[in-house]
Order: sequence, then C-alpha cells, then structure tokens
Amino acid sequence: MANTYRHNPPDPARHFRGSSSGLRLSFPHESGIRTLTIAPWAAIVITLIVAAVLAWCFAVTGYVMFRDQVIRSMVHRHAQTVESYEGQLSSLRLQVDALRGRQFVNQDSLEAGLKNLSERQERIETRQEKIREIMERANGASLDASDHMPEQHGTAAWDLDTQTASALPPRSKPGRLLIRPSLASHGGQTVSRPAAVAQADFSFLADTDPGPHVTSARALASRLSSIERSQTTTLNALETAALKEIARLESVFADIRLPSSRFIENAPENLLTGTGGPFLPVPEASAPGDAFIRQLARIDTVLATVETFQNAVDVIPIRRPVAGNARISSGFGPRVDPFLGRRAMHSGIDFAVPTGTRIIAPASGTVAKAKWWGGYGNAVEIDHGNGVVSRYGHLSKILVKEGQAVSTGEVIGKAGSTGRSTGPHLHYETWVDEKAVNPMRFLGAGT
Repeated sequence: MANTYRHNPPDPARHFRGSSSGLRLSFPHESGIRTLTIAPWAAIVITLIVAAVLAWCFAVTGYVMFRDQVIRSMVHRHAQTVESYEGQLSSLRLQVDALRGRQFVNQDSLEAGLKNLSERQERIETRQEKIREIMERANGASLDASDHMPEQHGTAAWDLDTQTASALPPRSKPGRLLIRPSLASHGGQTVSRPAAVAQADFSFLADTDPGPHVTSARALASRLSSIERSQTTTLNALETAALKEIARLESVFADIRLPSSRFIENAPENLLTGTGGPFLPVPEASAPGDAFIRQLARIDTVLATVETFQNAVDVIPIRRPVAGNARISSGFGPRVDPFLGRRAMHSGIDFAVPTGTRIIAPASGTVAKAKWWGGYGNAVEIDHGNGVVSRYGHLSKILVKEGQAVSTGEVIGKAGSTGRSTGPHLHYETWVDEKAVNPMRFLGAGT
C-alpha cells in the first residue's frame, strides 16, 4: 500500500468527482480506496451550513473587534447630551435667580418710590396751605396775579385748591396714600407690603408688566408734578404782581414829589431788608436749599412791603373826591376872580357837579374842621397826617363831625353852592405843610 502511494500518489480530483447522481468523495482507507457519494441536495445543505457558520464567525469577529469603539462612541455621545442638558439647566437656574432678584429689587424700588411720593404729596399739601395764606394776603392787598400767568395756565393755575382736590387721592389716615398694599412672594409665602409712591418715573420697570400699582403711581406722580408746576407758576406770578405793585406805589411818592420816608418810618431802607422774630427751627427737608421756602420767604417780605406802602398811600389824597368823570371847571393857580373880575390866586380846583352829589374822602384821616367857613361856605377839612390836609368847600350838607376818623371812600358831605360861589360845584384843595399845592399833582399820582 505504501509503495502504491509512493509510486502512484493519489490524485485529488479522483477523490472529489461529480457525477450526475451526486457528489462522490474518494479517500484512502486501510482496506483500500473508499468512495462516498453525497446527494446534490445534501451538498447544498452542507454548503449553506458552512456558509452560515463562516458568516457567523466573521460577524462575531467584527463585533469583538469593533465593540469597544462603538461603546466608547456611545458613551461620548451620552456625555455630550448630559453636559448639554446640565448647561441648559444651569442657564435656566441663573435666569430664574436673576428674575427673582430683579423682582425683589423692583419691589423694593417700588416701595421706596411709593414712600417718596407719599411724602411728596404731604409736602405739596403743606405748600398749598402756605400758598393759600399768601394768596389771602395778596387778595387783602388787592393784588391780581392772573395777568402774569402764562397763557397755557390761565386763571385755572391761580385756583390751586380745585386742582389739589382733584389730583390728590383721598387719604384714610394722615400721611398715608389710599393705595392698595402690593404683594410680593418670599419663599412661597405671600407678604403684604405697605403702599406708598415715587417721585421717580418708575423707569426701572420698563421691561416688565408694571401692573395696576405702578400705573396708578405714575399717574399720581404726573398729577403731583402738574400741581407743583402750578404752585411754582402761582408764586412766580404773585411775586411779579407784588413787585409791580411796589413799583407803582413808589411812583406815587415820585409823582407827589414827597419822599416815602415822610409817610413810612425808616423807609425805604428797611422795607426790603428788615428782618427779625424768634428762632423757630425748620426741618432739614425745608432748609435753605429748598427753593420753595426761599421764594415763599421772599414773597412774604415783598407782600409786607406792599402792605406798608399801601398803608402809607392810603393816607395820601390821590383819589378823586367825587365819583365818575366830573369835569374840572376851574384849575389851580392865578385866574380872573368871578366876582371882582380881576386876577386872583385860586388855591384849589373846582369840580362841576350838581347839588347833592356825594363827596367822598380821597384818603383816610381825621376831620379837623366841619362847619361854616366864610367864603368856603359849608366846608370840611381832613387832616391826613404827615403835614397833608385836604379841604372841601361850598357843600350843601356836611355829613361828618370834627374829630371823626374817616376812611378812604367814605362820604363826608354833599355838593352845593354855599359861601362865595356862582353855582353848584365842589371846591377842592390840597395842602402840604400849611401851603396850598396843586391837587392834580396828587390826583394823577400812580396812574
């Protein structure tokens, strides 16, 4: 057998031959050559099994080779996803913290602003009381500031009480605004905070929903600002009117050519500079830096000057002794005497008025004479003080008595034609230091 293989090696083709009946396998055996015939269908099955096993082997080999890389890729993608989510969560937490912090800041700012506006309201009301007192003094001095108001304010700004009543909200307690308390969330608890208002414009809430409290506060702040402007406008107009009145009153003394010091003690040096009184401390909020307080003090001084000048002018006969536009029939100075026909000094002026016309005192004073007085006929003489005297002649009736105090505009008698007279009229004279002066110098003063 060995020799046979040595001299005749087996041919592989001989061991694996195909035939029409199937696949024939030949292989050596101790007893000789054996032949195994495999049917075609069995060959196909075996081939498929071998191919499946080989495919499985290749798949297992690939899985083993690439498993670690796939796992690493999946772990990396998972880590990236987790990191992205954590970043988004951190950003959201920061935004929530920022919004919460801003809410607290806005709430605190709103409360501070509301408190400031509440104080502002009280300050405006206090100022209004002071302005009302000043206006009462101005009305007593017959000052009209409406002419000095800007056109956009008109007379409405002069009546600040009406504006204040309509703009300022009702108050349940002194010093408290009638605004509902605001609500703020702290740690899940709802805390009621007191309401107040701000002098500010609440611009810190421009990016958020202001809500009803801020809207009401803004509206109130706007109305308070309007009232403050009206108060300032009123004070400015009042001060202007007072200064204009002082200038007019000063012109009276210039027109009558008599110094104001004759009628006002230590005038005019101390009229605008004299001060005094007990020391009453003022709160710091109303210290000298407050322009309103300074202006109020300035107006108070100016009004005191107006009152002083008016009191002085009140005793100067600068008003006409008869009402209306009575004609002057004879002036002051040399003229032809109506009885003698020759030149003579006429020491007064004559008003052509009918008998019975009421004669009024052109200034306050004391009746020095009230009697029949020679050529004057029924006559009245009023001593106005400071060397100034006025006389009224040819009266049909005397209505005052000697020593009687009379005020400006008081009726002292009625016109007539008594004494040395050619017909009904009033003979009117003005005397200064026992010397007759032209009454027209006084009657035209201050106009």
